[in-house]
Amino acid sequence: MVYASLALLAAIAVLFSILAVKVAQAKRASTKPNCYYCGSQAMHVSSPNGVADWLLTHWNCIPHRCEVCFHRQHRLAGRPGNEDL
Repeated sequence: MVYASLALLAAIAVLFSILAVKVAQAKRASTKPNCYYCGSQAMHVSSPNGVADWLLTHWNCIPHRCEVCFHRQHRLAGRPGNEDL
């Protein structure tokens, strides 16, 4: 029973560390209005899919997709480069 609770605690810690990294990436990406993969300015808001996107949207990180290279990235709402929100 102790090992199960430790495993659950470790899984929760890993989940929060991954989400913290994603929020930091969204903060960094929000400072520039262009895609950080290809440099294009053709970005649009993408629909959230999955648990990670659901959690990130509750922390004001909105998923975006590049119209040129189709990579997804998260950006903080209300930051420069997010005029479509």
